[in-house]
Amino acid sequence: MTQVLGAVLAGGRSRRFGSDKALAVVGSQPLLSHAIDTLRDVTQAIVVCGREWPNEISLEDRPAPDMGPLGGLSAALHYGQQNGFEWVLTLACDTPFGSSTVLSDLIRRQEAAFVDRHPVIGLWPTKACEALDQLLVADGKHSLRAFGRSIAAAPLQTSTNIANFNFEMDLQRWLAGPESI
Repeated sequence: MTQVLGAVLAGGRSRRFGSDKALAVVGSQPLLSHAIDTLRDVTQAIVVCGREWPNEISLEDRPAPDMGPLGGLSAALHYGQQNGFEWVLTLACDTPFGSSTVLSDLIRRQEAAFVDRHPVIGLWPTKACEALDQLLVADGKHSLRAFGRSIAAAPLQTSTNIANFNFEMDLQRWLAGPESI
């Protein structure tokens, strides 16, 4: 069986959200805990990137903080490669309700791929850590889509509605019910 490391990308500053969105509570737990639970259903191990989190392996973004999701992905790819994982499956703390079906579909593909509308949800080969290191020190676009293009990752089209909580209002609308999204 292919070894897949689950990585929650949680190092953002939450400027648009107005407070630390990873700690925003839905039900009885923070969004970050929901993301961990979602990944736990489909991966062999979990890391949290960009912040400390109790009872989980926590990784600092690399090569430095404040690099956006790529800093977290870089940390996860390097950790994964050093610990015998072939793949890293990413999910951001602001997309914690990523469907397990979508995540399982990514894993089954056995190729670099990401959800087209939410590139923070993706399957990335750990052997691509050097390519990401090069991208992060180069001039030009530093984004998950740009990284995906550089390693020929396939954008996955999905009809599954995945909530993305960039703003507090996004979360409030989602909590009010799907008809308000």
